[in-house]
Amino acid sequence: MIRNLKPFRKTVIALGALAAVIMLGFSGSTQTLAADTLPADYAVSSPIRVSGTIYHDGDRFTLKNIQGDTVQDEIILNISDETKILDAVNGFPVSASDVKDGESVYAYISQAMTMSIPPQSHAELILCQIPQDFAVPSYETVQLAAFLTPDQTGKPVNIGQIATVRGNVWAVMEETTLLPYLTRNIVTTDDLTEGTRCLIWPAQTGSFDNVRAAGKIVIFPKDASAK
Repeated sequence: MIRNLKPFRKTVIALGALAAVIMLGFSGSTQTLAADTLPADYAVSSPIRVSGTIYHDGDRFTLKNIQGDTVQDEIILNISDETKILDAVNGFPVSASDVKDGESVYAYISQAMTMSIPPQSHAELILCQIPQDFAVPSYETVQLAAFLTPDQTGKPVNIGQIATVRGNVWAVMEETTLLPYLTRNIVTTDDLTEGTRCLIWPAQTGSFDNVRAAGKIVIFPKDASAK
């Protein structure tokens, strides 16, 4: 049985082999949660992901040599009190003044940009202090979630999948670490509900087909993550 499964607009769901995936240890092909159709408000509510080299520009940043979900080669990043600047390894906050000029970062920015040259956009999240060849975490918004029901002893079975607005599908395993953002609150898979934003680090092993195994997930408070 599956709980926490909610259709999201026209999203197609294929969960027939979820239990088999768990039993087989992610080996072989399988059907998964599918995020085939983006919500209608995706263009205005979801940030795009870009990477590049960052430089201080007064109380904002300039991002150059850009790769990712834009054709721009240079963008001015406006920051605010809501902008999260995080260490890519542990997810801890980093002061804007501690971001080094010329370092490589990943940024999640508004799709709305000014017509200036270079254009300006608001930065929702910046990942910095990235070691070489490090698997950078992904900033995601939960679109669908499906987890196995508790076993006969009543113990939760935190195994399942989440599909995100960005079109990714992540496998959540018993080994996946779930953490709250900057609180001592206890979080569980019950907190991975539609609209929740989270930072997901890929696991070292366990990915299969189009599903990526999650090694660690930091869950942001709903009131701070949903827009």
